[in-house]
Amino acid sequence: MGMKLVQTNFSSGEIGPLMDMRHDSGAYANGARRLRNVSILNQGGVSRRPGTEHMATLNGRARLIPFEFSSTEQYIFAFGNTRLDIYSAAGTLIQSITSCPWTSSILFSMTYSQAADVMIICSPEMATQVIRRTSASTFTRSAFTFSQAVNAELIYQPYYKFADDAITLSASGTTGSVTLTTSSAFFTSGYVGTRIRWFGIEIEITAYTNSTTATGTIKGTLKGYYDIDPLKTSDGSGVVEVTHVNHGFTTGTSITISGVNAFAGLTKAHLNGTHTITVLNDNVYTYTAGGTANESADGGGPNVHFSGNNIPTRNWDEPAFSSVRGYPGCVTFHEARLWFGGSYSQPDSLWASKIGEFFNFSVGEGLDNESIQVSVGSDDISSVLHLVSNRHLQIFTATSEFYVPRNAQSTVTPGNITIARQTPYGSSNVTPLPFDGATVYLQATKSSIREFLYTDTYHAYSALTLSLLANH
Repeated sequence: MGMKLVQTNFSSGEIGPLMDMRHDSGAYANGARRLRNVSILNQGGVSRRPGTEHMATLNGRARLIPFEFSSTEQYIFAFGNTRLDIYSAAGTLIQSITSCPWTSSILFSMTYSQAADVMIICSPEMATQVIRRTSASTFTRSAFTFSQAVNAELIYQPYYKFADDAITLSASGTTGSVTLTTSSAFFTSGYVGTRIRWFGIEIEITAYTNSTTATGTIKGTLKGYYDIDPLKTSDGSGVVEVTHVNHGFTTGTSITISGVNAFAGLTKAHLNGTHTITVLNDNVYTYTAGGTANESADGGGPNVHFSGNNIPTRNWDEPAFSSVRGYPGCVTFHEARLWFGGSYSQPDSLWASKIGEFFNFSVGEGLDNESIQVSVGSDDISSVLHLVSNRHLQIFTATSEFYVPRNAQSTVTPGNITIARQTPYGSSNVTPLPFDGATVYLQATKSSIREFLYTDTYHAYSALTLSLLANH
């Protein structure tokens, strides 16, 4: 005859079939095979869960995301196929935004982050979007736009050299509309509307001709600058050595050098003008001046620059984010910066805005407040899936979990950023959520829910499973 026992403690919750024979475990004594429609009380008992209330009927399949502007102004965003329906916390439809770029296929893989009245939406397959609250009952949607210089000659966006290093780029002129030519196949029609950079000078591509030819409009003047006093002479020689880091030129290239001051017995006329160069290495080349130096010296002055038509160089790059290279896959606000992570072309990279300027990603001179652009740098390609702002900036990839350490008295800067690998489980596409000081995430294999928690004793993170008792 079976024995009936009164059980008053259910603090272990529902336990899985693998615990059926663990009579020796305290979890077995304080758990249940099946708990439905109840809430577990802190004291160990259970109570019937609260009921539900019908608040609104959604416009088809949707993903619900909270938007909290303040304690008194809270909203529910219902992301549907090419639309966004915005509800009040009471379930009243406030606004519907249609013709949105997201579709049902990416709804549940999109990532998001909110700060004050702005929410950023990311997906590698979609240009980054901005949802902005403009009043208590109105919102707008627009594509993310990077800040620009006042004269629009510069867009403060991340750039990267995707093309093979051997491929050179040249422009047919120095101002206005020019023909751009690469030494090997590179261009596609997707580049139209984007900007590439030649020695940091931006050129907006306006038309596509073929894989090696496109038309572009130069923003400003196609002119490159040297560091102060880049020239070096040798006594009794007319050969001038030019220090030009990462010039990307080849021997025989013809360039026009301007702005050189007279020195070492050579006049401006001797030193300035169009010259054919001989490359010594990646950072130095020479040319023959119109006279002979009377001493060995460094000089040239602070405003030496070069220009010319059809100068091929390897020193050029393109936007990190575009329809050709993909867009960031995840986003968060952390320590007064906007952080992006993981595009299709740079799956293990991170980009952070300038401090306090969320739309400005200019690296400038690498000052403490300027943009941070790094890669995770693990021994495998760790595709960044999620960024979480918690005690530290936490980085969840498909293979491991990382974080960005920082000193308690300082912030993360371009000069001190490091990325520390912690646990080897990897994350799924399900968005991790901060909870009670930890971050809860679903393991890449979807077999376990884990708690990413910092331990002061070891100055490191652990990722213990929370679903051990009930893997089902």
